[in-house]
Amino acid sequence: PVEAWVGVVQRVSLPVRVAIATRWELAPPIVEAMNALDDFDSATRRSPANYVRFANAVTKQIGIYVGDVDADATDALILIGRSMLELEENVLERLTADLPARAGAGA
Repeated sequence: PVEAWVGVVQRVSLPVRVAIATRWELAPPIVEAMNALDDFDSATRRSPANYVRFANAVTKQIGIYVGDVDADATDALILIGRSMLELEENVLERLTADLPARAGAGA
């Protein structure tokens, strides 16, 4: 079933990202963006990792994330991310208006 597959992907995702980052000798900001998707870095507000964290939260909020989603935590991440990245709500709405359809989520 799909749930079992999603569980496997969630368990191996971090070790695979770490292995790829190590093997490819990626730059530290890229490694950070790949590995730390939960908390924003307030010291470096517009870091690549913060953009990835924000995009990850957006995918959860608009329904194209695969896996379990805590709606309240996601809403909080969006609010924090918008503030840190100085992104107005109307801009976010415009950017994500048809994203599920473009991502194939409606199929």
